[in-house]
Amino acid sequence: MRLRRQTHAHYFTRGRCWGFPTRKDERMMKAGIVSDKRAQERMLETVMILVVFFFMLGIGLVMYARFRLSSSMQLREEVLNEKAVRISQTAFLPELECSSYNAEDCIDTLKMTAFEGMLASHPGYVNTYYFDYFFYSNITVQSVYMQGLQGSDKRSWIIYQRTPERWSSRTSIRVPIALYDPVQKTSGFGVMRVEVYD
Repeated sequence: MRLRRQTHAHYFTRGRCWGFPTRKDERMMKAGIVSDKRAQERMLETVMILVVFFFMLGIGLVMYARFRLSSSMQLREEVLNEKAVRISQTAFLPELECSSYNAEDCIDTLKMTAFEGMLASHPGYVNTYYFDYFFYSNITVQSVYMQGLQGSDKRSWIIYQRTPERWSSRTSIRVPIALYDPVQKTSGFGVMRVEVYD
């Protein structure tokens, strides 16, 4: 019996050392190959899931960035419109108001002509005093109708003009105004165009 055990042990050791696999070893190798294929398939599945996940994440980030950009642009446009409205309300300066004609939002054409000439001859006023009120903007008044005047007599005035060297966006609004000519003693109406830069 001792001899048999040695022989069996000797056979098993000998088979392992010399590279002759036993049946048990063959079964283990087949199971290992199958488990290696399964591991590769699972690894491939994991990689594919990660690729799809990061692809979806990238699409989500791009959509979020576009949404933020559009909402930011919309907010910027609203702020610029509010600024234009504030400037148009400020544009009814005491220097230009009608003194003898009782009308709301009325501008005296004679005062407006003198004011336009004063700003043209003294551009420093635009840069110092009026810039605090109007910032970077252009304010023009266009007469639409004046009593007794023909179509060729219609005129426009530049109340304020300061355009920045570089600007990213611009908005303009139009405000109806009453006009009064104290020399001719005629009244009419016009449109004040306020163009604001950002």
